[in-house]
Amino acid sequence: MGKILAIIRLIIWGLALLIVVPFMILFSLISHKISMWLRKIWCQLGNLILGVRIERTGNYPKDGTLFAANHRSFYDPIIFLSRMNIMPVSKAEVRKYPLAGIGLHVSGTIFVQRENKDSRTATKKAIVEGLKNGSSIVLFPEGTTTDLPLTKEFKKGAFLSLENTGLPVVPVAIEYRNPDQYYVGDDTVLSHFMRCFCKWKTEVKLHYGEPFLVEDGIAAKERCQSEINEKLKQFHKEWGIKRNYDA
Repeated sequence: MGKILAIIRLIIWGLALLIVVPFMILFSLISHKISMWLRKIWCQLGNLILGVRIERTGNYPKDGTLFAANHRSFYDPIIFLSRMNIMPVSKAEVRKYPLAGIGLHVSGTIFVQRENKDSRTATKKAIVEGLKNGSSIVLFPEGTTTDLPLTKEFKKGAFLSLENTGLPVVPVAIEYRNPDQYYVGDDTVLSHFMRCFCKWKTEVKLHYGEPFLVEDGIAAKERCQSEINEKLKQFHKEWGIKRNYDA
């Protein structure tokens, strides 16, 4: 029954994407804001169709903010995109995904080839320019998804780029109640989807911290990571989940 549920959900959400993407492409010629709005609607449909229940705490900051979040699942960006008009930083491979890659491209996404130094440099520049132009951006500074109890060491590049720019950073903690949601190992997106969404409900906690300006990139990186780790511990406690933080 669970696999049938996941297949039905995938078909319905996929059909919605098939309908939305052509309009996203069309309206991107007029305004990225319209394409972003259509993307947001599709992501909200995803939450509804897939049974994703999000408990949010903290406030949305103003536009032109960098959101630095921990990374658990391929679905993390969908959650952010369903809440606000925001530009995600994504690995370049995502651009090749059927339909979804095109939709992300035309609606505003910064793609990075993580193994390419020039691409990483261009990405840091695009983040600063985007923030200065008033766009909000979500970045996952771990660089990959993990199933660790807390966060993997954050990469410092984007934080260093924001030193003394007057641009705000907001630490964001995201956690799933069921560890099956973690996207790790040799999982494909499809197999991960089938495992995650064969259940009726997926519970997610999301917390936006307080914005702050970056004077020292290393200190900002450490502050974000520390605040997110503390919030993850709080989430686990609220759910009654025991994790070994010393492993």
